[in-house]
Amino acid sequence: MSEDWSILNGFPSVYYFLFYGAFSVLLPFLAIFYKAQGLTGAQIGLLAAISPIIAFFGAPLWTGAADASHRHKLFAMLSTLVW
Repeated sequence: MSEDWSILNGFPSVYYFLFYGAFSVLLPFLAIFYKAQGLTGAQIGLLAAISPIIAFFGAPLWTGAADASHRHKLFAMLSTLVW
């Protein structure tokens, strides 16, 4: 029982590993970067809060749209492309 593994089978795993690895390195220093750009504490807090707020309201919207249209793969690919 031999399976044919092409190079593309591991691509999503490698992509997500590198993406979240890079994000975990960048995120702790983002506030320091904003401070170096001359932003105030309130502006930095607003920038840090925007992404989770959008995700909180947007995730149920996109999940509902994918469930209603039965096109989960399309929505996943579009969200990755837009991100």
